[in-house]
Amino acid sequence: MEKNTSENEEIIAFAGGQILTMDPEKEHAEVVVIQNARIVDVGDKNILKSYAEFELISLKGKTLIPAFIDAHNHLSWGCLLLKGINLRGIFRKEDVLQKITDYAQENPGNGWIIAYPWMDVEQGGDEFTKEDMDSLNLERPVLLIHHSFHKSTASSKALELAGIDKSTQDPSFGTVIKDEDGNPTGLLMEHAQFPLFKVAMESSTEISTGEYADLIEARAKELIPFGITAVHDPGVTPAAESAYNLLHSEGRLPVSVLMMPHGEAMLDN
Repeated sequence: MEKNTSENEEIIAFAGGQILTMDPEKEHAEVVVIQNARIVDVGDKNILKSYAEFELISLKGKTLIPAFIDAHNHLSWGCLLLKGINLRGIFRKEDVLQKITDYAQENPGNGWIIAYPWMDVEQGGDEFTKEDMDSLNLERPVLLIHHSFHKSTASSKALELAGIDKSTQDPSFGTVIKDEDGNPTGLLMEHAQFPLFKVAMESSTEISTGEYADLIEARAKELIPFGITAVHDPGVTPAAESAYNLLHSEGRLPVSVLMMPHGEAMLDN
């Protein structure tokens, strides 16, 4: 018996390769049928008899697997780094500082300068202190974020704006690295970075909701080739939430997003 479909219901069938369902009761299948971007049938080739018309896509012997859900992806934070300095492939201290100098010249103003990803000595790069940043005499806050996001180095101006000084106590699960005199060196570990991130993000998100949405969309599209179609974005700010809602309303959100903690809403792609 053929299943009823309307003219607008596009049906696609994948076959001709190994299909992993991740279902212990039906680990392998010969065909998977997609209708309106949703899986509607999985089984052997006989299920295709239920459909009058469909587009058949051959897997050509390859394996089809379910997409990945990234359970911890700061998509809305990470996309803001697209507006900053890309340090990928740059390891030496002098080259990092030159990139910061070049960026400041090409992007005049008094806003934050954020550089990522910083590679420390364990990755073949160098260590930094606030003195390294201050030596550039930029008169604007500079934040150098480690590739892991577990530590950062900030300039004196950045520390001042975040309210971090000699009297600052270590937060739970974090450390403000200090010198022998008790002054911050600029290096912040784990949760000690949060005051800096908060101030820097508040400054960065002065961009319009539309521009923020464009950045999120561009970054989300980069996840698709890796098979990631859904993310859990923790720590979403109100500005980011507005950008997500705009993308959702316009049908431009490339991946499904679970936003936390502001408005625990699921946005479907």
